[in-house]
Formats: sequence, C-alpha cells, structure tokens
Amino acid sequence: MKKKRVPVLFLAVMLILGMLTPQTTLAADDGAAEPEILVKGGCSAYNTGSSVQFTVYADGLLLISGSGKMDNHSFLEYYLGEGSSHRHDLSAEEAEKIITRVRIEEGVTHIGKSFFSGLTNLKEVEIADSVTSIGEEAFSSCKSLEAIAIPDGVT
Repeated sequence: MKKKRVPVLFLAVMLILGMLTPQTTLAADDGAAEPEILVKGGCSAYNTGSSVQFTVYADGLLLISGSGKMDNHSFLEYYLGEGSSHRHDLSAEEAEKIITRVRIEEGVTHIGKSFFSGLTNLKEVEIADSVTSIGEEAFSSCKSLEAIAIPDGVT
C-alpha cells in the first residue's frame, strides 16, 4: 500500500501547486500588447517654444503629441524623405503604406502646412480640441481619407 500512496501524494501536491500558480501570466497574455514603435522624433515649429513629437506605430497610427505648434513641412518629405537631414530607419515609402490613422493629442495647437500631405492610405484623423488652426493643404493627397472631425475652435 505504501507504493500506491507516493504517486497519489505526488499528484495531489502537483495539483495543489498548479492551483497556487499566479494567474497573472494568463491575464497578461489576454491583454493587447503595446504596438511596436517604428520611428519617433520632434516636429515642432521652429523658434516657437513648442515641444511637439511624432510617433509612428506598427499598427498604422501616427501619433502627434506634446504642446504648441507643429512644423510647416511635409512629414513624408522633410522627416523621412531621401534627402532629409533627419535620419530614421523608416523610409517615406514605407510610412506612406503603413500610416492609416492620425491622432493629434491635447496640447497641440496648430497643424502644420502640408504636414500630412501624401499619406495616401490615411483613412481617419482625430484632432484634439486644443488645435485652433490648420495649415494650408495639411491633408492634401490623402485620397483614402474617410473621416475627420475638426474641432469648433479651429479658425
């Protein structure tokens, strides 16, 4: 009889240990993972005291955050283009294909002239209420754009 108790006792201990294992590993696997950041950098208007940044995520989001005015340059050409003095691992061609959404967060006050022009796969844009002005042709050549809500305070 003693031989039978050891395996049963061993199984009982293993089952109890299994029940005591923290569930946090399962919960972590169920949650959505943070999307990978492909490139980030500054895009503030020069000499204005602004602190605006861009972040491109692998899920297609171009996030604009910080405070103040955005630069008046085309994102694709000035920041990611071949002749750009800004060095990034993401090319303008790759960004044009990837970016489908733009979110401009609270704190940004001005969208730069031509900034989003050429983002041909851009479908939707969220603009924070803090934005009070939008530069000319900010969304030119965004032929896939389906939805954009412009805050009431924009002049």
